[in-house]
Amino acid sequence: LDAIMDHLGNYNEKSILIVVGSRYGAQALARSLGRSHPRSIINESIEQIVGLGESLPLSDRLSKCLQEGVAFHHSGLDAGVRQRLEQAIKERVVRTVVSTTGITSGMSLPFDCVVVILDPNMYFLTTRSRYLQIAGRIGEYHLGQYGGRIYIVFEGPSRVFPDVQTMEDTLLHKPLAPLNPGSIYPSLAISVLVRNMIKGHPKSREDLKKEFLEYIRSTFRGTKDADYTTQMSKFFGSVFKWLTKEKMIEDSGKGFKITEETRSAILAGIDPIDYLETKKILSKLTGDIEESQLIEVLLNFRLPQAIRPRTLVPSSDGLKVLGLEAPSDWYMKLVPVR
Repeated sequence: LDAIMDHLGNYNEKSILIVVGSRYGAQALARSLGRSHPRSIINESIEQIVGLGESLPLSDRLSKCLQEGVAFHHSGLDAGVRQRLEQAIKERVVRTVVSTTGITSGMSLPFDCVVVILDPNMYFLTTRSRYLQIAGRIGEYHLGQYGGRIYIVFEGPSRVFPDVQTMEDTLLHKPLAPLNPGSIYPSLAISVLVRNMIKGHPKSREDLKKEFLEYIRSTFRGTKDADYTTQMSKFFGSVFKWLTKEKMIEDSGKGFKITEETRSAILAGIDPIDYLETKKILSKLTGDIEESQLIEVLLNFRLPQAIRPRTLVPSSDGLKVLGLEAPSDWYMKLVPVR
């Protein structure tokens, strides 16, 4: 890394991202860089990133690193802290970051330099497309205006890269392999089939199959793979038979339709798979169910975010009614950034 810093030149004017393979490695390297290549950052910025009044072990470690102008980033950080850190990176407040590959998923950041350290924990970096995903964190707009550099640190032989030449050939010189879109998830296929039956009159099995396969042909896999529709045609037969057996759909004599219980569950916002898994429990519910039993039933579902509280701060009138004191100042200061 010292050699890279020297080669990069004007370190204090550059933003640098170092990508490693583990959380522990990111934290350890951030501490080391804070000692060897410190940067200046104002305390107000650190407090805004970490949060006033919070006392989380990782946040405390991040705060100590930030005091030297270096940050580590990985999924173990509190979601709020991570979001504020990413915003500080975009605003170029934080300009030296050591991260796992999580930061490389979709975000375009203003880094002048990306260093990829091929340590043993980077075993999954086996294709050029994955390498380019990491290298692309310089950001296309920043790259177009200022340029940028990518460094690869080859720590030593591994099963994937026994030598530097193999690493170069794989990550830098091989042509990109085309994307291979995956198949539709069974749960999504069931949801599509059942939800299409809510509207309209009963339909024949062939009409339902036709509508299902039209949806399949419109998917990414369906447009790329000519045999995919044939495969999913067989899949439809298995799913249709299973849904009939589970009594989610029935033959009305004029065609197939979903049962009234299934219709009610779906219109109530319950996912078809959730309904299947909890159907027996729901059928036994009575109007005088105890609260504790109802909670147990609810915990069987993937609860929608819509039922969560709409605000983090209760109204002053609400606090008075409940006889509670207002939240502390440090908490109130965090509300805008959360």
